[in-house]
Amino acid sequence: MTVMQSQDPVLKCAKIAAVVSDGRLAEWLQTYCDDEALLKPTVQISDAPVDALATMMTVAETIVLQSDAEVTDVFIGDLCRLVQDVDKSRVILVLNTLEQNQIRQLFKAGVADVLSNPIADDELRAALAASLSQRVAARAGAGTKTGKLISVVKSAGGVGATQTAVNLARELRDLSDLKVALVDFDVQFGTLGLHLDVENRLNTNDAIRAAGRLDSALLKSLMVRHASGIDVLVAADTITPLEVMEEVALGKICEQLQADYDVIIAEYPAAMTASMHAGFSRSDAIVLVTDCSVRGAFGVGRLLKGFDDLEVDDPAYVLVLNKSRSDPEQETRKNRIRTMLPNALAAEVRLDRKLSERAADRGKCARDEHDGSDLAKDYALLARKLGKMVGVGAPPATEPPSSRETSLIGRLKSIGGRK
Repeated sequence: MTVMQSQDPVLKCAKIAAVVSDGRLAEWLQTYCDDEALLKPTVQISDAPVDALATMMTVAETIVLQSDAEVTDVFIGDLCRLVQDVDKSRVILVLNTLEQNQIRQLFKAGVADVLSNPIADDELRAALAASLSQRVAARAGAGTKTGKLISVVKSAGGVGATQTAVNLARELRDLSDLKVALVDFDVQFGTLGLHLDVENRLNTNDAIRAAGRLDSALLKSLMVRHASGIDVLVAADTITPLEVMEEVALGKICEQLQADYDVIIAEYPAAMTASMHAGFSRSDAIVLVTDCSVRGAFGVGRLLKGFDDLEVDDPAYVLVLNKSRSDPEQETRKNRIRTMLPNALAAEVRLDRKLSERAADRGKCARDEHDGSDLAKDYALLARKLGKMVGVGAPPATEPPSSRETSLIGRLKSIGGRK
């Protein structure tokens, strides 16, 4: 095994401690630290790793615990209690197969990474490098940049979630010249690339496969730049099983995106799986897109139930009533949908089917296709309100006066000007 030696003097002072039940892994850790010019690791071989771990919590930058023990809820609970007050970059676990809810418990407690037995050298090396680099940044005072993650979900197919994601990204890009990423997590039927007329030989599936070693350089190679200045991670052009969206991988992708961009707009599939908790729990806002149909209203209710089932803590919802028209029947439905989310930021986007289709056919956003259109104005206003909500860009502008208000103002000015 050959590893490039670190040139960072702060990293060379980092210390690794490990409690393992595998003697080969103990030897590997010794070699890793020698090759990386790190301080000599403290390694214990123990059949009671949780008890041994408790004695090491303050002696190392990064702690590795590897156990072949049966993974029970009691075992997971003991681990969570030990690490819940420890910096997230410190503890890496290597355990037997876990359930998704157990993985979620461990990450919520503050574990840096969860790997599976038998562990591959490359996986552990990547996990150690990520953990140590986070600790080095903290010690060197560099700080970790955290971009705003905005998740876009749809109440049903065809409600305009992709159009909303694309136009929000375009408008937020212009708020204080932000660096914006647009990500297609709809691995089965995602069409962000098609909507923006961009192609890339690399896609979301490649990011998922490379999540264990994902860094800024690798992420940049996966993105494609749109003419509007947005960086896009497209979905594959083949249907991919939702099972590839593992919670750990999704969490790592979101973490790297937040380190590299000011704002990330991520579109999710209509189906909801437990692994998506990693993205939703990190979100600064969750944008629920629906039309004003009965089907759309029913879908909003299902989404809210899904977020409850995933135990997403205090989600900041934004309700987008898309394809809006002014008629009594629609107004009644809009009011019913709003009552489901009485505390959410709510916005309407007016229906303009011709402009929507023309912009999508040309790979453009609404503003770039027709700057003065109602559709472009609605998305611009929504983006300003959303930007204020998550803390980016300029404060929202006031809504322009209606034609009736403009006419009244003109008449008043005329009266005031008479002698």
